[in-house]
Amino acid sequence: AELNQSEYTAMKGVLPHRVLVDDLEKYYGEQIERNEVIAVEKTQFGCTYPSPLLFNLGSMGGYLTLSELYAELGEMEQAYPDLISIMTPLDTTLTAEGRSLYYVRISDNADTDEAETEVLYTALHHAREPLSMMSLVYFMHYLLENYDNDAEVKALLDTTELYFVPCVNPDGYVYNQLTNPNGGGMWRKNRRPLGNGVFGVDLNRNYAYQWGAMPGSSGMTSSSVYRGPSPFSEPETAMMRDFCNQHTFVTAVNIHSYSNLLIHNWEYSTAVPEPGPMNSMAICATSCNSYTHGNAYQTVGYYASGTASDWMYGEQTSKPKTFAFSPEVGAVGQGFWPGPASIELNCQAMLFSNLAIAKYALNETPCLVNLPITSVNLAAHWQEDAATLAWEAPAEFDQTKAFSSQNGHDWVGLSLEKIIGRAGAWEAKIPEPSYVKTYYRLELQNQLGETAESNVAALQQRGFEQSLFQWSLMGRNLKLKLASSKTNGRLVITDIAGNAIVQRQVHSNEMEFRLDELSAGLYLLRYQSQAEEQVEKLVLY
Repeated sequence: AELNQSEYTAMKGVLPHRVLVDDLEKYYGEQIERNEVIAVEKTQFGCTYPSPLLFNLGSMGGYLTLSELYAELGEMEQAYPDLISIMTPLDTTLTAEGRSLYYVRISDNADTDEAETEVLYTALHHAREPLSMMSLVYFMHYLLENYDNDAEVKALLDTTELYFVPCVNPDGYVYNQLTNPNGGGMWRKNRRPLGNGVFGVDLNRNYAYQWGAMPGSSGMTSSSVYRGPSPFSEPETAMMRDFCNQHTFVTAVNIHSYSNLLIHNWEYSTAVPEPGPMNSMAICATSCNSYTHGNAYQTVGYYASGTASDWMYGEQTSKPKTFAFSPEVGAVGQGFWPGPASIELNCQAMLFSNLAIAKYALNETPCLVNLPITSVNLAAHWQEDAATLAWEAPAEFDQTKAFSSQNGHDWVGLSLEKIIGRAGAWEAKIPEPSYVKTYYRLELQNQLGETAESNVAALQQRGFEQSLFQWSLMGRNLKLKLASSKTNGRLVITDIAGNAIVQRQVHSNEMEFRLDELSAGLYLLRYQSQAEEQVEKLVLY
């Protein structure tokens, strides 16, 4: 995990840990200078498209600065005035540092808002993720340059309006440019002043849907995932909200980096709201780049609440639902700032995904591979101390192959113990994971030879579970829900120094506690069982 200085200070001496990189900005600066392409990037991607001739790298370690980005959009409009609109502010509202958010529209008659299917693409919700923006610029160049010579691109732009907001967080991005002009800046949030020298709200925790749901964000202002004082408190997210409400986006792509993932709803919980279409879209969209796909818990292994993609799908009163995806572009080995030689390769990897999600808005199935006729919702969990896979599939799909992976890409066959099925619900015991985190997927077949494929599910090794409990706070009323059926633990609330202030015995899977004896401040919330402990930050106001 990447921690800022205040987060590390709060954790140091409280949680056991090992520092792998003590200065990430220096690390990324040196990585940019080495300019290496790692093996997973060279071999992973199975589709090749012609490189856009007008795509350029920028001056910030290969990445475009904000002014270079805006200049690039202007040059696109000059070269293809019929296909891309003039860069236009989303609103008259300005950010904390006085900047506008801009969008462009790409379509066959770009200057006219026609009654066509609408798709949204965004990048740079987080300022330290420049690969998100570069992959959008690359995609835009590809569309413009291939309209006249590629029937697929022409058909897409003749029937859709594609909207691009390539920088949702201009203040944070410029801050990284000022502190690290050669690339490698690690600022994530916007630049809202919060007092006492503290700045910034995590824009991708500030949307209204499930805002503040725990775990998934923080109420502590110095946290890198600080959700803000209220939903849509930030001008950037308020402008995005209004922009979405003014349009009817059928699908959306909110690009982030890194880890080579395609994340769909929900991001705040373990559930998948519409497993069939979401898994089918994800399987198709990742058929070229082999990204791991699933909801947040199935992919990154943690929860995120108040996100753009969850709001775009979950808010269905002020607008229709939008099938929104959050790709994480770039290999784990190179992090937020891959060297210049890796930029175009990672942009290429997202190209088919961007095309596929747009075509799904037209109810087309654009896959280059044969899609399974049905998708399977797979979950991995511990049940009575046994590692277990559980999935939902039609009863006739009774031929099952299971696979496991250490990294979500290199798969090996996995033997399943006795499979138990009833009315489409199946489960099987599996060998105990040999890695701290192991990934699983299934391939199913029926007697007719028809196939079904699952999402990727992840399971933490025993003793390293991602979450022993979930909690929420309303005023001074703390609600606790255990992930396990065992109730032989205790709840301890300590100050930052580790001194116990409140202790409660946990005797039920769901309990509520009043915390009236605690004053406002920062605390550590600990749940301790026989062999495990989970620690969360708790902020009282």
